[in-house]
Amino acid sequence: MTVPHGDETQVERPRTADVGRTMFWLTFGTLLYVAAQWVLTVIVFKLAGPEANGDYTLGLSSSNVAYAVVMFGMRPYQISDTRGEFADRTYFASRALTSLLAIGSALLIFPFTADFARLWPLLVVFLLFRLTEGWMDVFHGVLQKANRMDKAGVALIVRAVVITAVFSILMAVTGSVFIAVSGMLVVSVLALIVLEWRWTKPYVDSVPLAAAGGWRRAAELVRHCVPLLAANLAYSAILFMSRNSVGDIWGPGVLGFYGAISAPLLLVPLIVSSLYTPFMGHLAEYKLSGQVRRLMTLAGQLMGAILGLITIAFVLLPWVGPPILALIFGSSILDHMDLLIPVAASVSLTALVGFGNAVLTSVRRVGWTMLAAAVAVVLVFFIGDHLVTAYGANGASFALVLGQGAQLLVTLIGFLVSLRSLRPAPSAQR
Repeated sequence: MTVPHGDETQVERPRTADVGRTMFWLTFGTLLYVAAQWVLTVIVFKLAGPEANGDYTLGLSSSNVAYAVVMFGMRPYQISDTRGEFADRTYFASRALTSLLAIGSALLIFPFTADFARLWPLLVVFLLFRLTEGWMDVFHGVLQKANRMDKAGVALIVRAVVITAVFSILMAVTGSVFIAVSGMLVVSVLALIVLEWRWTKPYVDSVPLAAAGGWRRAAELVRHCVPLLAANLAYSAILFMSRNSVGDIWGPGVLGFYGAISAPLLLVPLIVSSLYTPFMGHLAEYKLSGQVRRLMTLAGQLMGAILGLITIAFVLLPWVGPPILALIFGSSILDHMDLLIPVAASVSLTALVGFGNAVLTSVRRVGWTMLAAAVAVVLVFFIGDHLVTAYGANGASFALVLGQGAQLLVTLIGFLVSLRSLRPAPSAQR
């Protein structure tokens, strides 16, 4: 069977019918990879002390903007491109363009990093590592469109295990964060070449870049995804503003406890995203074929599943949260359990906003994601300091809840408006 792609045709790629199995591997791999990234901070702290951990944290946080730029929010757009609007090689070319933009953003931001003169080699290595993660993401997008999420999941598992092992050994032997992160970079490059590209290549469509519109088409794809980049940058901005308020008003000690409690809970949006991501292609197909009823039904079912998962988490959290946090950070964290539920509420809204953005991307209404992000940034900017002054570190969570609550409302409005522009296809919905 052939699928049209402009003036070209492409062969439909092989697919596996066991969606549940492939979803499991992707979910497990994603969680393990993210958990491993967090474990690295614990390793640095225990093997090299708080100052080295400060350098590691600073390098990681300084590269966050470059990471957002290289990713450009493009993964949801890629995996929901079920009709081949853009060829696979166009996605690769666009990743080359976003890599250059990420380097440019780093050149602008890094000089403002504290102790830049000493840390610039570490910052450069972190930047290069982030670029490899960007290429990993676009390769995994091809695998996911081919319903080979199992391969992407296994690749993430391999990355998590090997990076953690190499990082730990280098930290133990040298005590150098720079050398350990350099080892992490080498592992990531080898994983791209030896593992991920080899697994991705059989599923890449046969359309050459030139036939797909060349670099002009790649630049057009980047322009399409600017609203998605804005949404990702907005999330980084509201996190920074709320946490910066805590540090400025209440000091680094309070911020440290707030960050310690929130770090494990950031897994919630990732778990939720693994639930809905495999269905984004279906949402896009229903939109393209005018199957409005099926589109609404699937979106509603996914929202129900997400709300159910969040409800279960809130029921279990008071029982399992404190002992787990005490085990990881020590008993002193128990004096700050009043922060737990507000933080959980804020990350739950992060998960819901992520779903809303993904749905809008699937139905190609990404402009609404930019509007929603702008609303959240403006709201947190004006209320953050006041809430933190009044309620302490919990004020940061309250600001995020209000900002992301408004953001979620705008995404819902955008989805409902987009439904009005679709033409139902009754015969397709029977």
